[in-house]
Amino acid sequence: MLHQIAVEYAPIDHEKTISDKYEIYRVSSTRFLAMDYMPRPMKNSVLYGGIYYDSDTTTMKQESNRYSTRSATSYTSFADFNRNEDRGALSYLPGTKTEVENIIGTLKKKKKMTSTLYEGSQANEESFKHLSGSDISVLHIATHGFFLPTDEKISGDQSLVQSGLLLSGANYAWQNRPLPEGVEDGILTAKEISFMDLRKTDLVVLSACQTALGEITGEGVFGLQRGFKKAGARTIIMSLWPVDDNATLLMMTEFYANLTKGMSKRDAFLAAQNKVKTTAGFENPRYWAAFIMLDGNEN
Repeated sequence: MLHQIAVEYAPIDHEKTISDKYEIYRVSSTRFLAMDYMPRPMKNSVLYGGIYYDSDTTTMKQESNRYSTRSATSYTSFADFNRNEDRGALSYLPGTKTEVENIIGTLKKKKKMTSTLYEGSQANEESFKHLSGSDISVLHIATHGFFLPTDEKISGDQSLVQSGLLLSGANYAWQNRPLPEGVEDGILTAKEISFMDLRKTDLVVLSACQTALGEITGEGVFGLQRGFKKAGARTIIMSLWPVDDNATLLMMTEFYANLTKGMSKRDAFLAAQNKVKTTAGFENPRYWAAFIMLDGNEN
């Protein structure tokens, strides 16, 4: 269940938005209100961007072989869910390559901070699942995200196959084309993420469209946020609707610059959001209000 807590901190005039009057905390459970959090120093980051969704099958096989055989986190239910649908070709996102390269350049300014970049055909599902159990300060994923609503009633965690992130080679399964044997399909569902161990991951940034959406049930929103929280991720930044590329680039660049200056995750996020909404051409909330922070702390 997604809870929102608003704290009034300043007067407001009619030209300002509700975020100028209230400081809004989004928490996945009220238990976070009672939890003590010890901030950890930022020491490493893992980034995904500039992904080849049309990676050729030979390269897919080679990149897959870099990792061990399919782990317990594998869950190949998307093909069953997708059935015989061709959802059209996924286009390459050149802005995501610029985004992650800019972020790495910014993070290099922070001493003792290391960054690992997965791009092109290397940004496959196998490499992502291999992160399970790793100690990661920041996991940043810039790619296509999806939420596929259906008229068919899917109960509980089974609905987690409706949401996900698209990685290298995803066009094959997305368009119902055959995959090389033993290779992951590149469609990382929230269900698969939920089987991972991300308890040592402090911050996940989902720089993709509509990553906060999911199937609404009596138990809350079942989607990417549910998958990452079940995996144990501490804080998640995600989006509610399709976001302008230039506004996203500005938001993310500013956010990471703030982090390297020593700001808390929450302060860095709010300052970056404010930077976007005070930039000429981006004043409309559709540019800056899409991104939200879940379980962000003061430290």
